[in-house]
Amino acid sequence: MGKITYDTIILNPNKDDTWTTECLSKFERKKLIDDIFDAVYAGKLTAMDYFTRKKYSIQEVKAMEASGEFTRDKIGKIQFDEQWYWDEKNDRLRKKVTAMTLGYEVWNNDSTLRGHKPVFRIEFN
Repeated sequence: MGKITYDTIILNPNKDDTWTTECLSKFERKKLIDDIFDAVYAGKLTAMDYFTRKKYSIQEVKAMEASGEFTRDKIGKIQFDEQWYWDEKNDRLRKKVTAMTLGYEVWNNDSTLRGHKPVFRIEFN
């Protein structure tokens, strides 16, 4: 079927949105984010710039995190790149994640969510 790119909210910015709260109720956001950062810091995954695809060193990622521009608890979106395959024989959709980008929340002065800014991208083979 081909490649698809889509965003997934992983931190509900609107506490009155009970549907999103319910959808995320069994999702272990903190564990996933910590595991990703741990794998980057251990050299098991390579973080890269979302726009240029330049690979970041482990030291660069640590400096980004230490800068205070974002915190892990503000990472509220993941953008996935996937390959989708339709299995005609078994009438099943198969998906393979080829990349993911973590995004953190950016807020306006009036406390409204402006959007998300990419932290880094991870590509999978």
